[in-house]
Amino acid sequence: MIRLTDYAEVRFESSDADDLLSVLTQLQGQRFLSFLVSYGDELRLNLGEPIPFTSPRLRGRSRGAYVLGARASSWVVVGGATRLGAASDDVQVEGATTSRVEIATIETSRIITPEAYVVDVAVTPRNDGFAVMLKFSDQSVVLIDPRFDPDEPPDASDEPTGVEIADWELLTPHSRILRVGPGRRWSYVDSTRRPGG
Repeated sequence: MIRLTDYAEVRFESSDADDLLSVLTQLQGQRFLSFLVSYGDELRLNLGEPIPFTSPRLRGRSRGAYVLGARASSWVVVGGATRLGAASDDVQVEGATTSRVEIATIETSRIITPEAYVVDVAVTPRNDGFAVMLKFSDQSVVLIDPRFDPDEPPDASDEPTGVEIADWELLTPHSRILRVGPGRRWSYVDSTRRPGG
């Protein structure tokens, strides 16, 4: 089947995995720029052409035209050209020797070869959401998987705030943001407007 996808078309509250994959196909062919690990072990993967920040405080730095962020999800980055990998704290990689290192060490370790590009994108529906996997031309793999353990009670500090945190997000150069989760739902909305605005 041939599918035509408009990357600027807005979509609200969908649960269609095939349509989600069609939105994500815009990542194919995008080159790897960098990844950052921010507060709470959130992975931010920069892809595509570099876009300089406009803030004077960030002069000389840039982000990718596409930014994939693992919000409330576990993640794993496995190198293809190297024998290195990195994972969020709640992930155990079978057969790997692990150690804790500084975030800066992970970000500069070249787990993914600079200039490698995305050759495949896959979406896997789970009971608790959608997982996404990117495969790169250097055989590296990035997996982002929703974090949910039905046997673990919620943390008492997790007070309801009225704001739901997406499992993962994709900022695109089309002024759109793809928000996936929580659960098996997603939306692709205008990134220039505030929610509810």
